[in-house]
Amino acid sequence: MQSLVAEAMEAGAFGMSTGLIYAPQSYASTEEIIQLTKVVAEYGGLYVSHIRNEGADVVNAVKEVIEIVRKSNCVGGHIAHHKISGKPHWERSRETLRLIEETNERGMSLTCDQYPYNRGMTS
Repeated sequence: MQSLVAEAMEAGAFGMSTGLIYAPQSYASTEEIIQLTKVVAEYGGLYVSHIRNEGADVVNAVKEVIEIVRKSNCVGGHIAHHKISGKPHWERSRETLRLIEETNERGMSLTCDQYPYNRGMTS
């Protein structure tokens, strides 16, 4: 997989993305992703992720992205359409956004986007 990532980076890719909430990527370990993103970092690339969990464990999912970017030395990271699923968990956004802010204050570059509605759909 590392050679495929290198090939893609040499062909002009600007980074690597994962969809960790979806199979088969949901089976990848954090360490496996770090080893792949280390190749991305060699080319000055970014790591982008649809995080592993958006509900009860969303805080740990954001921490995982931070760990991957930090340990791989990627130029930066991005969380795709960051959201908190399930009304009982909405308050967790305060902590996830604080984590992103603190990450940036420590000198890493981490961004996110979100969509402006409280519905989602995956089938």
